[in-house]
Formats: sequence, C-alpha cells, structure tokens
Amino acid sequence: MQNGKSNKIKKLNHLLQLLTTKEMRYSDLKRELGVSHPTLADYIKYEEALGRIEPFLKTEGDRRETWYRIKPENRHEVDAYLLKTEAIQFILGISSPVHYFKRGKLSVAAFTSVSEKMNRKEWQGKVKGIVNRMAFLSKIVPSLRTDQKMAIVIMVEGKKR
Repeated sequence: MQNGKSNKIKKLNHLLQLLTTKEMRYSDLKRELGVSHPTLADYIKYEEALGRIEPFLKTEGDRRETWYRIKPENRHEVDAYLLKTEAIQFILGISSPVHYFKRGKLSVAAFTSVSEKMNRKEWQGKVKGIVNRMAFLSKIVPSLRTDQKMAIVIMVEGKKR
C-alpha cells in the first residue's frame, strides 16, 4: 500500500512540475503522466481542491479542450512545495550527512553528493568550513518558542566542469 501511495505522490508532483513550466491540455497531461482518464481526473480534482491548479479555455466557447495551469496567486506556494519535495528526496538518497554538529538546541547536518573523483575527507573539510561560517544561524534559536522548530534548506546545484 505504501508503494501505491508513493507512486501517486510522485505522479501528483510530476503533474505540478509539468504545469510550472507551461500551460497544458488535459490530453497532453494524460500522455505525459502515463495515467488513465479516471486517474488524471482524480489528480486534477485533488490539486484543484488544494487551490494549486485551475482549468481554463484557450478558445472561448470551445469546451472540447480544457487546459490547465498553476493558479497565478499560488505559484509561490507550488514552487516552495516542489522544492521541499526535491530536498526530501535528495536527503533520503544520501546515506549519511557529510558534516553534522550540534550546538545546544541547534542541529546542523550538511547533505551533499560526493562524486567518485573527490576525496571524501577533503570534501568533508570544505563542507565543514561552509557550515561553520553559517553557524550564525544559532542566533535564531533563542527567538524560537519551545513548541517551534525550524529547518532551513539551501539547495545549490554545482556547475558542470
């Protein structure tokens, strides 16, 4: 059952990713996602209920082709949701953090991929330096209440060399 739920979440995220790049017709969404008509109808109904997407007609009065797009007023929310999902998947794919430290109530873990060409120890040292320079985050901790937690995710993609 967990796998079915995971697949549905992946398809819903894929639907949102497709619509963040362009407006799409129902038939194109169905083809891109590789799902049946009833499944896509359920996905669309779900995302509409959350207020993330909306249907529209490109040609006024032509109800044969319904198009979909991210609701402009919710674009920021959708982008943030997709970034969160991408960060979670990335972290789950890394076996252990490259650097970790705990200072009082502040816990910092740096997750990064390490290419085969890199010396892991050397890379850990570089990451540790970066994280330690960011330790100013510990100044945030006293302002949080005991019922609050905060996670700051910074995702950076390296340049191709």
